Amino acid sequence: MFEGFSSLDKFFVVCAVAGGAFLIIRLVLQFFGMGAEHDFDTGAIDSHPGDIPQHDAADVGFKLLSLQGLTAFFLMFGLVGLALSRQTKAGSLVTMVGATAAGLVMMLVMAKIFTSMKRLQASGNIDVKNALGTTGTVYADIPADGTGQIQICIQGRLRIYDAKTKDSTPIKTGMPVIIVDVIANNTLVVKKSD
Repeated sequence: MFEGFSSLDKFFVVCAVAGGAFLIIRLVLQFFGMGAEHDFDTGAIDSHPGDIPQHDAADVGFKLLSLQGLTAFFLMFGLVGLALSRQTKAGSLVTMVGATAAGLVMMLVMAKIFTSMKRLQASGNIDVKNALGTTGTVYADIPADGTGQIQICIQGRLRIYDAKTKDSTPIKTGMPVIIVDVIANNTLVVKKSD
């Protein structure tokens, strides 16, 4: 089967088969829900994303050197290298440069695809600070110096939060209020709506 193949051709075949095999394995695993990246909580470090500055440009190299990127590189490197070597009878240097260029282009394409797909992802978390300035309704009486509950629509969801009054005046159930501050444990500070 490989009688007419040079050692360079055989190298390209091995790269294409390895890249293709990993691609098929990844697709099958992802189909069954086992190929996705998983996060886990060790409980060792308690941090908040706001504690560390995050820069998307800082990890561009790591997006290129992903398993998907390397798989795509070897698949295209092997296929294009084999095609250039067998069909065009180009020299070894031209074949290697063409195959490497095709592999790098495919890595860039894969990085772009996965970056675009990550933009579609949403965390679903509610940021209580988005409630500032919005109006809600008292759900459970808010005593003068105590805590009651209010009902607000935040980020498209109807939620109930603990609330205190801004000016130490009691507010009865059903009264409209305006959220003026967020304090510890997601407790909202409210005042009567005019």
